[in-house]
Amino acid sequence: MVIRSPWPGRDVGRLDVIVGAMFSGKSTALIRTYEMIVEQVTTLPVTLRPYPKTAVRAYKHARDGRYGGDGAIVSHDGKTLPALPITEVCRLYDDVLQNDVRVVLLDEAQFFIEKSSSGMYQLVETVYRMIHENRHIVIAGLDQDFRGLPFGPMGELLAMADVKNVLTAQCAVCGAPATQTQRLIGGKPAYFDDPLIVVGSSDTYEPRCRRCHEVVPAREQKTPASF
Repeated sequence: MVIRSPWPGRDVGRLDVIVGAMFSGKSTALIRTYEMIVEQVTTLPVTLRPYPKTAVRAYKHARDGRYGGDGAIVSHDGKTLPALPITEVCRLYDDVLQNDVRVVLLDEAQFFIEKSSSGMYQLVETVYRMIHENRHIVIAGLDQDFRGLPFGPMGELLAMADVKNVLTAQCAVCGAPATQTQRLIGGKPAYFDDPLIVVGSSDTYEPRCRRCHEVVPAREQKTPASF
């Protein structure tokens, strides 16, 4: 991972996006990225460091309090990283400005579904602004919701990304590479019109391949459909 500008003498921003189904290792990859960046910064002589270690900062959506990680990013395999929990994009940007954060790492970005008066996702607008302020942004999140559709701002962020890291899990049914997130309610597939956001772990979700992924199309229809 290169933390300095690819164009000598010119500072530029950068966006890395890590996506995949649940249990594909997104949070683990985000934590590993943080560790690599901090290691690269701290091993340089002080006079050559592009920014101090304190300018590398992690954030997460406050909805995600799984595994007791209210003030930390916690991966399914138990890795942790201290992170500021936030619910509003403006709070993220205020903290970045106040602390002169140069590397912004954000987990569970799919939860930031609020839009501005322009109709754009607030997170997309803010990330665009931060890139053009020459900041390095690293975002992790689900690219698809439980229905198999683009999840909130993630599709647009992927389109903007300089680096795309698409991860897969193992299908809980057949063992094939899993790109979908299966929501289960009482052991049965969720309905298409169920609430978009339901925070849960292995008790509610499991990774599946497209062949094994099931969604009940609508409340009045009883036959599950595979997408």
